[in-house]
Amino acid sequence: MLRGIGWHLALGPQIALNYILSWDDAHGLHLRPRDLAKVGLMMADGGVWHGTPIISADWYNLSTTWKVDPDGHPRLGYGYYWWTVPEAGGYSGWGHGGQYAFVIPG
Repeated sequence: MLRGIGWHLALGPQIALNYILSWDDAHGLHLRPRDLAKVGLMMADGGVWHGTPIISADWYNLSTTWKVDPDGHPRLGYGYYWWTVPEAGGYSGWGHGGQYAFVIPG
């Protein structure tokens, strides 16, 4: 998926490779803001990047559907790596240190 949307990791090549090879959840990727924005744009288009499906429609639907009621966030739900925001009709990916990719599909 990384190459599919043209991500560039904000680390050296060997460190980036180690992150990818050992990546077992959503933690550990160091993305530039423009690359996080690419993820948001891909998701806004249903998992498609420039006409090429990057993730399946099934995974898109599963990951952006409310699955869990997170403690301390009564107006949000949680799918698979995406916070659901029913009031806005969208979802958000939260990064470390205040980075967000907020998506309202249209």
